Amino acid sequence: MKLKNILTETLLDTLPMKKIDKLILNLFHNNPQKLKSKDIMDISTKYAVSIDLVLSLYETYKKYSGLLFSEEGITKVENYDTTLPEYSEIYKTLIFEYIEKHYLNKTIIESNGINGTVEFVEDVNAMIEEEMGPEVWITKQLTGEYEGTVTWGDNKGKKYKTDDVGINVVLYLQVTPNDKGYGFDMLNHNHEAMGDWMTNHEGMKYTDIIASGHVKVGFLKPLQNFKEEEVKRFVDQWINVSKKIIGRNMSLMEKYEDFIEHGETMFEGYNKKRK
Repeated sequence: MKLKNILTETLLDTLPMKKIDKLILNLFHNNPQKLKSKDIMDISTKYAVSIDLVLSLYETYKKYSGLLFSEEGITKVENYDTTLPEYSEIYKTLIFEYIEKHYLNKTIIESNGINGTVEFVEDVNAMIEEEMGPEVWITKQLTGEYEGTVTWGDNKGKKYKTDDVGINVVLYLQVTPNDKGYGFDMLNHNHEAMGDWMTNHEGMKYTDIIASGHVKVGFLKPLQNFKEEEVKRFVDQWINVSKKIIGRNMSLMEKYEDFIEHGETMFEGYNKKRK
């Protein structure tokens, strides 16, 4: 009958693994407390190895550290659950850093001068701490004047004019899914002009909400691991989904632009609200 052993430092030295793998496993063995995202990222930085490798070794250690196993050694765990709460900071950090490097401040969609640009409102660490995410701002400067009517408050019914008529819309699309998928909101930030037009001319319920809903996980598969090529796959797909959401609502913004530049008399029956 073969002898079986508890994982020890002596046995670690005999494992058929690279020296750096053994070093990191030994680090876990000497510090057996549960690691958080920051610990994983610190080890990755300190030893100049990928987060994917550190997590694979950590999952290997968690699986075998308290078990008996044969003298042939152990098999390194290659798969791990990226969606565990303790890895959420890693998940978002890798995605945000990739977006920052490859897409930040770049136009990802354009239609007749209406541009959608990826933006961060804070640095990566602050966004994670404040539970924020990347934004796509869809904008175009327009020249003209809009006359609207106050629809609430003490001044309800009062007419007003504004020359702040530009398109100023933002898309928020989550990078982590919930049980419904990836939540998104596409919101108008020009309430006096475009917002009033949306409700009074287009029959929409709100001055700010252009679109809202969830993207199914099947259309935007979560990270399966933390390898660079997998992060690239996810971010590129996130960008494509963002473009599709914006594209589906581009006609509304173009119609608003036509209204500002040419006036409602250009369109027969324009005042008729949508049902």
